[in-house]
Amino acid sequence: MRLRPSLYWAPEAPSAFQRCSARNKELPISFFCMDSLIMSLLPGHHRSVLLRYAVSAGMVLIAFALRYAFPPSLSPYLLFIPAVFLASLLFNKGSGFVATAASAALALYAAPPVERTSGAFVAAMCLFVAICLLIAGATEALRGIVHRLGEAEEAQGLLLQEMGHRIKNDLAMVVSVLHLQARDVTEPDAKRAIETAIARVNVIAKAQDRLKHRADQRFATVDLAAYLDELCNELASVLRDVRPIALKVRCAHFDVSTSTAVNLGLIVNELVTNAIKYAFPGDEGGTVRVDVSSEGEFLHIVVSDDGVGCPDGVEGLGSKLIRMFAKRMDGEVTREPGEPGCRVKVSVKLD
Repeated sequence: MRLRPSLYWAPEAPSAFQRCSARNKELPISFFCMDSLIMSLLPGHHRSVLLRYAVSAGMVLIAFALRYAFPPSLSPYLLFIPAVFLASLLFNKGSGFVATAASAALALYAAPPVERTSGAFVAAMCLFVAICLLIAGATEALRGIVHRLGEAEEAQGLLLQEMGHRIKNDLAMVVSVLHLQARDVTEPDAKRAIETAIARVNVIAKAQDRLKHRADQRFATVDLAAYLDELCNELASVLRDVRPIALKVRCAHFDVSTSTAVNLGLIVNELVTNAIKYAFPGDEGGTVRVDVSSEGEFLHIVVSDDGVGCPDGVEGLGSKLIRMFAKRMDGEVTREPGEPGCRVKVSVKLD
């Protein structure tokens, strides 16, 4: 996926063109947003029959008048076809049939008398009427398909919201059980392991809390900046205890998918946990910085501190998890000494 700057609601509802542009920056009017454009052109069947037929006949008259602006060699039927299509699209196939009849009558009127009885003219007229009737019927079917697609998309959004709500409740129950278990544990290592598990479950729960379903997007997304900011603030309050450790997060507002947000959140969770755990032994204080930036199709996460430096020794579970999540996203992890402290950079590729 590709990172995109966050889209915020305007005071007025976005137009079909704006919704299409939001979905596809490179091709503002693309196949994937034709449904929005078509839906914006469909006022429905609420117009009176007389008004629908009058407007349809008027469009045919306009097409007939425009014919005289073109060379005489232009087929008299050519400009009638768009009028039939628009009448069928804006109203219904009945209006398309009216436009077809009006077009055939005007074509017959404009034809020279000697040609009206010729076999070629009759064949052309029959073919024109058949094509226009087919266009009217196909357009009516298109209207039904677009309407059903809109209903299905709305139902899908409601289903995703319900599923997200249930997932949040289940995760909250898991966290509550782990908290209760932690109260009964006296062994420091076991207690620390449970607290680490709680933090990792919270990463997934926070992603569900930040889930957004928008009319201008086909899939639910998460604001990465707000998500990481909330996640890091909660991590800092839990891990630093009373030590004077500042945690600073810098990330532009991007919308990413839920699965991507969870993977990135787990990476940041482990990096920040390791930084606070190893960079400031005892009661020492300092600063931990989280910088998230994008470069083309790559996302870079840099967690640095001004502590005692990078820890030596065998990798712990947290470091192994970082490499596993980075590998899942075709990324890599690099660690180097800072000035002072330690600096860990995770670069991942976004689909």
